[in-house]
Amino acid sequence: MQGGFLGSGLDAPWSSSNLIDAYLMGTGSGDGQAKAVAFFVLVPISYVLGLSALLVIISRFYRYTFYVACLLCLLCVAVLDFMGLHTYLELLTIGLLGVIAGYLPMERVNGLVGHPYLLAAAYLLYLGAITIWNVTYPLQIIGVCLSLMIIYLMGQRSGESGKIGACIILLGKYSLFGYIAQIAILQSLHVGLNYIDSEVVVLGLSFVLAFALTIISVELLDRTRAQSSTIDRIYKAVFA
Repeated sequence: MQGGFLGSGLDAPWSSSNLIDAYLMGTGSGDGQAKAVAFFVLVPISYVLGLSALLVIISRFYRYTFYVACLLCLLCVAVLDFMGLHTYLELLTIGLLGVIAGYLPMERVNGLVGHPYLLAAAYLLYLGAITIWNVTYPLQIIGVCLSLMIIYLMGQRSGESGKIGACIILLGKYSLFGYIAQIAILQSLHVGLNYIDSEVVVLGLSFVLAFALTIISVELLDRTRAQSSTIDRIYKAVFA
């Protein structure tokens, strides 16, 4: 795809096919792959936030609003999958599942992650399943849940006073900012490490540097917000 995510050598950048691909399908590839990856997560996040705001209002009158909406989305995903179509609706549905999980009492959450050996066994089974059947949508949902439970367990075991626990909590607090910052970091690393011939070295350095720089960027933002009311207001206007 020449000309980036929204453009190609044959289609105009703002053609209906490109707009549908960018805002509904998310299948951009080629030269715009980096932009496609950014869109593929950021667009459904924006949809989840917008839809959740509407569902919160409706839930004042019907308490099971999010459950019904999530079930309808799952049914739509199943129908579209049967037709061979994959859209942003898949990630939006996972986002709605996350919103529903946010309503769970902390005692229940702690109970779900209170069996680390079972959790480890479940994750090993998940890895075996995706090796055999690839990452199908049901397995993707299971993988997201298991990964989040493991991250939560790590933070819980480390304690808020521990460095690992504090770091995990901070990354969770600034998850959206961290994701956007990581896109810029990976783009910079792609350019900066382009002169290295060894693919293994590039992958290793990219992983370590992206991990470290993402944490540093989040730390800097958190400290800057505490010291500057202007930055704090800007952050809240954009991300809160």
